[in-house]
Amino acid sequence: MKLNIAMVALVAFVISSCASMPAPREALVTELPPLNDSHARVYFNSGKYGLITMKFETQVGPVLLDDIEIGTTAKDEYFVVDLMPGTQTVKCTPKTPNKNFSKEVEFTFNAGETTYISCDMKGTGAGFFGALGVIFAKYITETFPKEVSLADMKGTLVAYTQL
Repeated sequence: MKLNIAMVALVAFVISSCASMPAPREALVTELPPLNDSHARVYFNSGKYGLITMKFETQVGPVLLDDIEIGTTAKDEYFVVDLMPGTQTVKCTPKTPNKNFSKEVEFTFNAGETTYISCDMKGTGAGFFGALGVIFAKYITETFPKEVSLADMKGTLVAYTQL
């Protein structure tokens, strides 16, 4: 009986957390300035969970560059940052990180070059053990940044920042 109650509670929690999506933002109406030769340009977007584009707050959210928030990802949106060249860590975090591990990845950004980064998510295998795996696992998903191509930057440009 207790297991049935726990299962119903878990299903209700998952359904309620999936129902919240970030509100769409307005498109940035100005064009991007030309890239300064002393800076690197980086495009960020929310990626995929398997083959599905991420859209819920448990999947998308702030992007951190060396532990400083530089923008937020959302479905069908991307943002652009011009920054000083060098090696820096990037971490993508869901807005509501329920049992998610946010992996930091080092990227080297070169002056005058453009890099495209997608914030993707994958399951950690906790579901292999069914409901018990989901209940008792420390993490059930992992969010990670990965380099992609310009073709992956679909959607609306919503923000531009120069650091």
